[in-house]
Amino acid sequence: MTVLAFAPWQYLLNGLGWCLAQIYSAVPNYALAIIILTVLIRLILLPFGFKQIKSMQHMQALQPELKQLQKKYKNNKQKLQEEQMKMYREAGVNPLGGCLPLLIQLPFLYAYYRMLSVAIDLRQAHWLWIHDLSAADPLYILPLLMAGSMFLSQKMTPQVGMDPAQQRMMNVMMPVMMGIFFFKLPAGLNLYYAVSNLIRIGQQAIMNRTELGREMREIAAKRARKRDK
Repeated sequence: MTVLAFAPWQYLLNGLGWCLAQIYSAVPNYALAIIILTVLIRLILLPFGFKQIKSMQHMQALQPELKQLQKKYKNNKQKLQEEQMKMYREAGVNPLGGCLPLLIQLPFLYAYYRMLSVAIDLRQAHWLWIHDLSAADPLYILPLLMAGSMFLSQKMTPQVGMDPAQQRMMNVMMPVMMGIFFFKLPAGLNLYYAVSNLIRIGQQAIMNRTELGREMREIAAKRARKRDK
């Protein structure tokens, strides 16, 4: 696997390229190698992904109480900050808990993106209807799968603290925008993101079966019924 890389990503890029080459030597198909490597990376990052989802769900559950504090102390920012931190401490929630796991994942995700963008060996690599994994999907199936899986992932995520406009933005606009953006990107990248989204759907499905997940869905349903009245 030949990868053109530049510091400071060189070691990570070359490492991912080496892993992809080793998988390809076992299964001589770059599409399958990309799928396997994506699954392996997501498994490594799985604990961080669950932690991020759990932290975000905790923060969403506190949104109604947070809005009450903002309304009560709208003219006293210092008191508002004190009450917010008190609320977080009592709930055992770290307001940065949803960001830190994401920051840990970003170097891997960006390095994977760069690796597939510059990997020379992907040129003319065939898979099913795709004749070149380094070029755009000629039938646009993978971009549509990527956008559809993102929509499903967003739809499965309880969004307690969001108003209807924000929910439409997250559930519809973001997948549509990402689908448009990825239409002309290499099929290998679309395959990677589509598989990542499918794994994320599995993560969210597991989280939704937990006690916290059921509580979040109940809160979201109650808020939806109140809006409809």
